Amino acid sequence: MREFFASFLCAFVTSVVIISAMKSEDFPLFDDLARDFLDYLKAERGASPNTLRNYRQALGRFQLWMRRHEKDPRAPAARGIAWKDLQPIVMRDYLQSFMELPATDARLRRFSDLGLIAVGRSTVLLHLSALRSFYRFLTRRKGYTNNPMKSLATPRKEKRLPVFLQEGEIDRLMSAPMKMPRPRYAEWQKHRDRAILETLYGCGFRIQELAKLNVQDIDLLSETVRVMGKGSRERIVPIGRQARGAIDDYLKQRPAFTRRDPLFIGRDDRRLSSRGLQRLLKPYLRFAGLNPRLTPHKLRHSFATHLLDRGADLRFVQQMLGHKRLGTTQIYTHVSTEKMKKAYDEAHPRAKSRIRSSNY
Repeated sequence: MREFFASFLCAFVTSVVIISAMKSEDFPLFDDLARDFLDYLKAERGASPNTLRNYRQALGRFQLWMRRHEKDPRAPAARGIAWKDLQPIVMRDYLQSFMELPATDARLRRFSDLGLIAVGRSTVLLHLSALRSFYRFLTRRKGYTNNPMKSLATPRKEKRLPVFLQEGEIDRLMSAPMKMPRPRYAEWQKHRDRAILETLYGCGFRIQELAKLNVQDIDLLSETVRVMGKGSRERIVPIGRQARGAIDDYLKQRPAFTRRDPLFIGRDDRRLSSRGLQRLLKPYLRFAGLNPRLTPHKLRHSFATHLLDRGADLRFVQQMLGHKRLGTTQIYTHVSTEKMKKAYDEAHPRAKSRIRSSNY
């Protein structure tokens, strides 16, 4: 049965699936155990706001599905879900609810009314992960002996090579803030934007990590940055000459500040949010002739790929990125290997493509 279900699950997650893409606040969570779990993740595991929001959405979605036959599934529940009594068959039925329904299916109208729309495989796997983590919490902290998620096989996430920018593209992007006409910008804002781009690429930070930086986290003398990463894990990252110079220029131009102030601020002197930093990147991508849909995370991919291309040690890159597992960092070695194979194939006289194109 386990092998059959694993095959079934792998088959359906490769296609379009149905799941809610609504905001987490549209999934009210009335269950006390679920709220205890989220408090545990925040207080004891140091979960990020994104993780808490995603897990809350996953548990809220499951609660909504469990109450799908009620007249008003979003009304405050008289009691929580009987988690102790749930059986694997219930979880299998729930997973089937992710599948795209044919137009003739009687459930389609109800699912549509509840806001269940098609998304990709990654979101499905995230919801499965949330339920698995929740049941581990129930067995370890609440004394539950029944875990209906234990017998369900999770398909592997589809592996995609990270998208990164070439070094020439990076150069164009880094120079954009000082070259692009911004009539409404003060001089310090141009230097701020240059410092943001140089720090993202020069240190390989996640956008959330960059947004949390304070002035006191930057040590220009030792050329290091102290950053708080996922799981509240602190790390010290060296800062390159270009990023150091950009930050120094920005701080000299910036309005008065103290060392405890946010590093990157807006016109209102308040900390720039992750979303604000993302929006800031788009006009510079256009000015540099790059795809404006590229995200700040692509600079992190570029940082890691370029380090490995130039011979950096894999464990050093892991430490710089703040990855807990070396395997997470190894995906960038595949990028470098593919790049090396392509260069070999194009240049070596005995490479496959050159042999095929030769005339004998």
